[in-house]
Amino acid sequence: MDSKLFEYTLNKVKTARVETEPFPHVFIRDIFHPSFYPCILDKLPDGRASQKTSPYKAFRAKRYLVKLTNNKGEKIQPGAGHFNDATAKVLDAKFWADFTNLYASPELGQQWVETLGATTAQRYNRTGEDWNITFSYRMDLSRDLSGYGIGPHTDTDFKWVTTLYYLPSTTKHAGVGTAIMMSRSGKLQKAGTKHMSWGPDWKVNFRAPFIPNSVLAFAPCWHSWHGVPKVKEKVQRDTLQGFIVSSKRTEKFPCGTG
Repeated sequence: MDSKLFEYTLNKVKTARVETEPFPHVFIRDIFHPSFYPCILDKLPDGRASQKTSPYKAFRAKRYLVKLTNNKGEKIQPGAGHFNDATAKVLDAKFWADFTNLYASPELGQQWVETLGATTAQRYNRTGEDWNITFSYRMDLSRDLSGYGIGPHTDTDFKWVTTLYYLPSTTKHAGVGTAIMMSRSGKLQKAGTKHMSWGPDWKVNFRAPFIPNSVLAFAPCWHSWHGVPKVKEKVQRDTLQGFIVSSKRTEKFPCGTG
């Protein structure tokens, strides 16, 4: 895999404009080199995620995952409890192993942490003296089906940065992206994460368009509320879910202000 393609993505992350409301986040178009994106789409497993021959495994209602790396950044191997040799051929495990060598690398993970430093610096500076923290990049292929939805939440303490790469082939279903929102009553999640119910308390500030070759990223914090309203369109929602996680649990801090 061409390192120049990786440098292109690394530079996109490095130079990304960080939006500060209602909490620091970035949305980047053409996150992968335009010549490389069709290759990624070509390597997405064919067929229905619920088929027995599919490498996808049910995760929650209407969501299926293929785990590419674990919480230590280690590649998932065939026979390791997730997919077998047969489904590895459907998946093209070699391509995704080469892909994660670069795009789930410590270098890119560290750059995401720095880009979203308005929030992450608070956690790092306040814990760095007391903790020997190392970062890993966990990455999953995700396939959501019609009817999928997830209520407002802020993400867990282990996650330092959440990166949601959108992998559609067209802009036809641009309206099914993740919603970035705020609680009108000032709800916070200072520890852990809990999926809340939708209701009038939530004000959507930004709905990331579900368009080809794009990514939404943010650093979890006290009010990093996000979610996906129930998808009513007939769509196969393919994403690459990446999480920069810490080796030790450190509490979330207030969201940065830029």
